[in-house]
Amino acid sequence: MRPFRAAIAAVALLAACVAAAAQAPYPTGPVKIIVPFAAGGASDLVARTVAERLQALWGQGVVIENIGGGGSNIGVAGGEGHD
Repeated sequence: MRPFRAAIAAVALLAACVAAAAQAPYPTGPVKIIVPFAAGGASDLVARTVAERLQALWGQGVVIENIGGGGSNIGVAGGEGHD
């Protein structure tokens, strides 16, 4: 019974590897980082530094969007229709 289980496990592992190889590379488009504070602050500086490194690493554009106001609740709120 053990060889049968080992064969099933090997087939499952092979199927998982094939599915992972068939996926498109991520990210496929520009990435948007939302900073829930006004531009020019410490959080904006950190976000821009991180975005610069991510852009070099991924080879994709990284956009910083500052959405301040409302005690940062506006920037933290999820987009309508997006999860």
